Amino acid sequence: MRGFLKRAVAGDTIVTHRYSNGSPFLDIVRLEDWLAACWAVLQDNLFGIYQCSGGERISTERIAQIIIDTVRSDSKLEQIEVSGQAAAITFSSQKLHSATAWGPQIPPERGVAMYATQAGEQLLSNGG
Repeated sequence: MRGFLKRAVAGDTIVTHRYSNGSPFLDIVRLEDWLAACWAVLQDNLFGIYQCSGGERISTERIAQIIIDTVRSDSKLEQIEVSGQAAAITFSSQKLHSATAWGPQIPPERGVAMYATQAGEQLLSNGG
């Protein structure tokens, strides 16, 4: 995402990949949600393997567009065709939710926009 953001702030074209089965999708979690999940596990003195998921997948193309829109960039969004298929993996936080009642509070699209706002301001204040 940082690469997309740097290009958007500079007004450069952002290029994402498109596979035979479409754009790659990511299952992302905002740091605040991830920390809350860790805190819930620590408070309940749990151990084992727990997946921490944002609960929704978001495409790299959509991530790039949200960043462009959020920083009000003139960047163009392009896709290049890549052979093969993109993986489509979504983790389940069901075990974590059942053990702690934790669930993500920040939807992926909002989380990306928050990131673009916060990190974009830092990039601009540091001269790119």
